[in-house]
Amino acid sequence: MVDGSMKKYARLMEINGSIAIVLPKEVEREVGISINSPVSIEVNRNRIIANVEISKVEMNVIKKLLGYKFEERTKKLIDEKFTPAQKKILRDLIKRRVIVAYKSEKYKEEVYSVPKKIYEILVNFGIVKKEKREETKYHLYKAHLLDPENSVFREA
Repeated sequence: MVDGSMKKYARLMEINGSIAIVLPKEVEREVGISINSPVSIEVNRNRIIANVEISKVEMNVIKKLLGYKFEERTKKLIDEKFTPAQKKILRDLIKRRVIVAYKSEKYKEEVYSVPKKIYEILVNFGIVKKEKREETKYHLYKAHLLDPENSVFREA
């Protein structure tokens, strides 16, 4: 299986005394790799994750996207703030699943997100700074509601 979300199965085969991973043809398109392109893989029990290189230009688009709050990363923002070239790169990153379009009951208009595993890699390499999450505010507020008189949290 590739990337956990695609139900495509790879096979191990012996070719010229070496073990090769044989992928279905459609994986080449979906993951954004091509024959003879350098690809590193992470092999876990019953799972293979392909790691595809990201160029500096693509990284700049990702950084620009992450510069906006999650709820602001909508198609409207992209149309207003990104150049046509950046939009094209963003579409390619979405196709390769480096960026995902997320829609839910809370976010009726699609918001663009970086999958958790990719985001963690970007943070670990110091490419982007870890965002402060709203959870901290929520927990402080929840503590304040439980005992407002003795709470360290004060309303502004």
